[in-house]
Amino acid sequence: MKTIVITGATSFIGVHLIEELAKQEKYIIYAVIRPQSSNKCRLDSIAGIHVLECDLTEMNNLSAMLPDRIDVFYHLAWEGARRPQRDDAMLQENNYKAAVEAFRLAEAKGCQVFVGAGSQAEYGKTVGEITEDYPANPVTEYGKHKLKAYQEICRLSKGKGIVVKWPRIFSVYGKYDYEGTLLMSAIKKFQCNEPLDMTAGVQNWNYLYVRDVAKMLLYAGTEPCEDGVYNFASKDNRRLCEYINELKKIVQSDSKLNFGAIPYGSEGVVSFEPIIDKFLNCFPDFTFTAFTMGVREMLESAREK
Repeated sequence: MKTIVITGATSFIGVHLIEELAKQEKYIIYAVIRPQSSNKCRLDSIAGIHVLECDLTEMNNLSAMLPDRIDVFYHLAWEGARRPQRDDAMLQENNYKAAVEAFRLAEAKGCQVFVGAGSQAEYGKTVGEITEDYPANPVTEYGKHKLKAYQEICRLSKGKGIVVKWPRIFSVYGKYDYEGTLLMSAIKKFQCNEPLDMTAGVQNWNYLYVRDVAKMLLYAGTEPCEDGVYNFASKDNRRLCEYINELKKIVQSDSKLNFGAIPYGSEGVVSFEPIIDKFLNCFPDFTFTAFTMGVREMLESAREK
């Protein structure tokens, strides 16, 4: 059985990845969480995993908790993904250092595959279609340090026999999503039939269901495929206003949509069209969850709380 380590195990994406791995019933799973994590309960229903509490600034301690050899290392832990922490240079530098130390630990344990958690923020302001070859010009400290981590880990991996895969993850939604996202805020408004003020919504967007992200990560880490950067997004590129109109129909809301009530920020229209051909060339049979189905599953999970 392969031994797999996941940092950031109680995170939005981390929990779903562990659920997908556990379903396979063929992996020894070590879930690394922060000491006294308030989200530890998210792992309670997942059987057969080893939960380790360790601060990522103390990699020596984590090394002692792990077996001598591991096969796959998923490094998902990263603090400050939301504003204003996204531009906290010191915090993001600490994240960078933790990512590099995680790689060094994986290497020391004879790891075969290291999977990081990159971000669309590494591309910066974009126009049109985005392949993995699109120039990376990040504008936030978050994006800059994600890119810096990828570049340093690639440098360290040369000639070491460890494959590095770096998914750049676009907009994700689903259970455990951050309450302040547009999608989550809109759902709350729609459920109360309150008006929703937003930008014109003419920018191109892409939403990916969190369970699909988890499955993509599982494939990237456990199946043979090319190394390097992968865009992780759905095949559903369309205008943001179309997503919001569909969301309103799913919730069956009478809310008034005030498109254009909020002006675009100083950066202007943030628009992207991620291309995921590299992933699909490796896994052509991968099926994505339709937006309507994903939202319905998310709403059902919320009702079951």
